[in-house]
Amino acid sequence: MFYKLIKKKSDEWYDSEECTVNDLIEYMINKGELRDAQIEAIKVYLYLKIKCNNRKLFDLIEEGYFYDKDILSKIELNEKQRKTFENNNIALTLLSYIDNVDKNDKSEKKELENLLDSIKENCVTIDFENELLNILDDKYPEYVYSLPMGAGKTYLMACFIYLDLYFALLEPQNNAFAHNFVVIAPSGLKSSIIPSLKTMENFDPTFVLPEENAKKIKEILHYEILDQNRSKSKSNIIDNPNVQKIISNGRIEDNFGLVLIINAEKLILNSNELLPTEELLLKLNSSEDEFEKKKAKEEYERGNELRNIISKIPQKAVFVDEIHHVKSNEIKARQVINYWTEKGNVNSVHGFSGTPYVNEHNTFCQVKTNEIPQITYYYPLANGIGNFLKKPEIIVKESKNKNSEQSKEKRRIDTIKFGIKQFFDKYGNKVYKNGTAAKLAIYSSNIENLNTETYPIVLKELKKYGLSNDNILRFYGESSNASYKLEKDAEYKFLTLDRPENIIRVILLCQIGKEGWDCKSLTGIILAQENKGKSKISILQTSCRALRKVDKNNEETALIVLNNDNAETLKKELDKEQHIDIDTFQNGSGNKNKLKFYDRTKILNLPTIKYIDLKIETSIEVDEEVNTEEKIKELCSYTFENNDVVKEYNSFDNLSNHNESSINKAMSIEDNNLPITYEEFLKDLVRESFNTINYDELLIYDSYLKEIFNKITYEKLDIKSFRYANEMIDIDEVKRKIRMAFSNKYKYLQNEEKIPKEARLLHIENFKTEKIVNKKERYFPDEEEVELIIKADTEKLSGKISKEQKDAINALKIIGRTEDAKRLEDELNENASISKTKNMTYHYIPYKSDSDFEIKVFKETIKIENVKSKNLEVYYNGDDNLTEFKVKCYKIDNNIKQYIGFYVPDFLIISRKDNKIDKVLILETKGEIYSHDPKFQLKKLWTENFFTNINNEQYKKFDYLYVEESLSDNDRINLIINKINDFFEEV
Repeated sequence: MFYKLIKKKSDEWYDSEECTVNDLIEYMINKGELRDAQIEAIKVYLYLKIKCNNRKLFDLIEEGYFYDKDILSKIELNEKQRKTFENNNIALTLLSYIDNVDKNDKSEKKELENLLDSIKENCVTIDFENELLNILDDKYPEYVYSLPMGAGKTYLMACFIYLDLYFALLEPQNNAFAHNFVVIAPSGLKSSIIPSLKTMENFDPTFVLPEENAKKIKEILHYEILDQNRSKSKSNIIDNPNVQKIISNGRIEDNFGLVLIINAEKLILNSNELLPTEELLLKLNSSEDEFEKKKAKEEYERGNELRNIISKIPQKAVFVDEIHHVKSNEIKARQVINYWTEKGNVNSVHGFSGTPYVNEHNTFCQVKTNEIPQITYYYPLANGIGNFLKKPEIIVKESKNKNSEQSKEKRRIDTIKFGIKQFFDKYGNKVYKNGTAAKLAIYSSNIENLNTETYPIVLKELKKYGLSNDNILRFYGESSNASYKLEKDAEYKFLTLDRPENIIRVILLCQIGKEGWDCKSLTGIILAQENKGKSKISILQTSCRALRKVDKNNEETALIVLNNDNAETLKKELDKEQHIDIDTFQNGSGNKNKLKFYDRTKILNLPTIKYIDLKIETSIEVDEEVNTEEKIKELCSYTFENNDVVKEYNSFDNLSNHNESSINKAMSIEDNNLPITYEEFLKDLVRESFNTINYDELLIYDSYLKEIFNKITYEKLDIKSFRYANEMIDIDEVKRKIRMAFSNKYKYLQNEEKIPKEARLLHIENFKTEKIVNKKERYFPDEEEVELIIKADTEKLSGKISKEQKDAINALKIIGRTEDAKRLEDELNENASISKTKNMTYHYIPYKSDSDFEIKVFKETIKIENVKSKNLEVYYNGDDNLTEFKVKCYKIDNNIKQYIGFYVPDFLIISRKDNKIDKVLILETKGEIYSHDPKFQLKKLWTENFFTNINNEQYKKFDYLYVEESLSDNDRINLIINKINDFFEEV
């Protein structure tokens, strides 16, 4: 409901100096693998996570995060109304929402005006806070992302997971970022959605993070598909295979990077198990017997084993696919999420849907909508058509005689026959680049109708095209029907439709395939059945099934054949839910931000840059061998008084002898301290050593380790069968010392080798000739100038105004058309200027920069006279996805060089000699706010000093110039001129 306001504020944040993730977003855009819909969703996601600190929408609206600061100046209000609104952030947000609704529809505009008048009139009596609470869940941060099918919702989930873990590793204590994840597919859709979600494992994390970070997180991530048959009610916990999968990842409390993918029905079980009974609650709350409490708790937890064990997973985000299926609080899956929240381990809930609507209207201060109110990001279907979706062709089979039952059957048959002919005439021989053949799906209203009516018709019609029943697949998910059993391999064929070896051409479906089904080679849909009594939105959903592109860079089309009724329903749903007509649906509106890019390296005959890079090999030698037994004995002798493992002064020997006051003091620190066994202690040592120590090695020193374990744990006086960790001892430090007892002391040795390198300024394999971009204004030169440069390249213009052109200008002046003469002269001068400039820069066009200062410095530099007189060339190098010239940087610590990453300079000013690059001036620009970034300073230090020294042994080939925004225009230009004159002195 508030997504337009949120998007607007998100964009403002990204354009501000306050934003800290512009470089990360820029990396994703330059990488070019994510769709515009995904990148825009990520921007909103990070805005809510970082700027809004992952807080609940209710709190953010109440505190005034999203309303338009100028909204009161746009609306006519009396003094009483103005005072009411200006002191209420929720009311201001409501006004901003109304102001942002599309007012192109005259009837809707009139309705909004009447609504606004009513709200103004009743503003004093409206309880804005309560109205907002009624539509927004206040239990946890919940954000819903609405993207049409084919936009890549599954990969978007993977992006969110990698981003959360990336920031969680940077800031482990920041609760805004999740450490673990539960991905839920709605009940009844697992045959189509779960297989799609499983592809999350195949996501390439370099789409969203630089390779070094991506690789590190990928090694941490562990996916568990909880698809085993659900356990019986009251089953023992070890009998549930899905629970076993979770337990196999180690201690629940230690999980980091765990991703569970599960169908909702495995969570909900039956309703009487969702909450403890009154009898059980009485035992848990009133019993003073610790053993009785423990027994009652175990009994309850076993009845809820899967839900319960997931509830214990720390700092988890819950992702719900097709969220519209679980939005109601009455639905059990929603109750399970609420149950986890009560346990305190839910970081946030993220919903995903292409159709984020509910049957009942949500009402907020008289504003009615059937959209899910938690929508934080919305990408219109029309923007996807022709972008990442096929363009649909809608064909309606006109029918007559609509009244009789007999005519209904005939209409269905006629529509199916008509649709098959249309499809095979157009796509019968269509094979995509990946080897898959174009496929047609035909939907039936029930299983009997599919088998007795549709199947025989299809079989007969396909014979005309030389196809048999082997080319037909009947599939109805998991529905049981004794009369019409599926083929044994039906599900396998359904799941492998996008493989080249799959020969299916026509899929007959019932009760499945209307949402969440990912089949890119599906190119046609026939909807011939009546749609009365069913959700009308299913027509729009089903019509979109064939729109996923196979080859993302190609223009692709699809066929949708409908009867009259379904065509009318589609038209109404497009108007109501997407605010578009049939023509827009067929043609799309997603190409508004499409830009063309041109490679000019061949025109410029641009050579590679040759330079020297360092290859550093680090080896480790034993500096001091450790005596394990001696170190372990030393730990055993600890009295744990005044040493580095004691959190607070305490005589450990006294504690081990059950000194009552010490025990009570230790227990008071953590009343909920969990029991620990000696075996768990040993397993922790093995796991935390990353298996550099094995279990058998520890058992050699079993007696010593038991002694240490007994010193750092204690027994509760009334429960002798368990031991508990002493919270006054830093047990992690004790374990570290034990691990160190098994490790030698090492020293590092480094060997340096100078490696000749060669870099292209355009990594052509990553270059795309066409892209959807977020903001065209960030690209330079603009489209008009790009066209002029390409025209100048093609026509090989001289860069001078010819005699004929001068004569034309003078002729216009003579006859008094001075304005036309000036216009022509300006145009010719601009063309001449472009013709001169184009051969000293723009090895590809347009360039892209998010820094106005960068663009300003570039435009100033190419106009400098000594750049032109010395025949220098100026190239933008700041796109790390498109350049190969990157400096490998190190920081030096105790004479050891530590790799700190690549540095990608902004600009390169070059001179040539014998058509080879002779000298290179690295020009770096930085806004004042970024100039003190410690990472940048280290890379600048290495490049300016060490890199240039290594490469300047034969002659001064490289130099470095840093230009900061704080300089005045005059000082900055003089600085560049002086450096050019100094470095290119002989040129």
